[in-house]
Amino acid sequence: MKPWPWIRSSGEALLVIINDILDYSKIEADKLTLHPEPFDLERSIHDVVMLLQPAARDKGLSMLVDYDMFLPTRFVGDAGRLRQILTNLVGNAVKFTQSGHVLVRVTGVTGAEDAPTGETALHIAVEDTGIGISADKLETIFDEFSQVESERNRSFDGTGLGLAISQKLIRMMQGDIWVDSTPGEGSSFGISLTLPVAAPLVIVNVLFAVAPLPEIVGVAAAPPVIVVVPSVRALQLVGLLLSDERIICFPTRPRSLSRVV
Repeated sequence: MKPWPWIRSSGEALLVIINDILDYSKIEADKLTLHPEPFDLERSIHDVVMLLQPAARDKGLSMLVDYDMFLPTRFVGDAGRLRQILTNLVGNAVKFTQSGHVLVRVTGVTGAEDAPTGETALHIAVEDTGIGISADKLETIFDEFSQVESERNRSFDGTGLGLAISQKLIRMMQGDIWVDSTPGEGSSFGISLTLPVAAPLVIVNVLFAVAPLPEIVGVAAAPPVIVVVPSVRALQLVGLLLSDERIICFPTRPRSLSRVV
């Protein structure tokens, strides 16, 4: 067997360790800051699942996403840090599950009593059918350098910092994280978080617009705008007419418009 895959995997593992140590050091020194911006939560979750899909497929695991269809998808928050948390939780679920599935479930209530106006109280759960965690280890699972050592999982590697970092990041976001687990049946990590709802994207199809484009865009002054144009040349012209960072222009063929708009 060629050594290149082993070299690559070893390098990636070392990079994870270095990043964990750096992040933890920043948090402890109070030097890590969050950068809230509009993002698509559902898409971020699917990105994480797609990233970890190859590892799950190698083990024959099903990767599932259950996103409440009545919830908004666009929120304001630190998308990068939230993806980091989800990558850690879903990655752990895949690592400690030998058969069955890993499920990411998102539920919540828009305008809940404990959520300010314009914000949504979210509950994100990462569930697996893995080896589970014994009751005496649950209290220390979020401690620094904590590893659930047993004969069943001693072969699994890790820094023991991922969950500690995830908890600290969630608390920086004014949220909470917890775990329920039954040995031999699986674990469920839950996150409660309240995020402001971001303005939805506005998609304008130039081919079928019934009003002048500047007028359409002017009506949607607050949210970002996606303008679908029929060609690269039209894209250049529209870009000259509409110089606004909220406006995203891209070309598409007429046949694909029904899939885009």
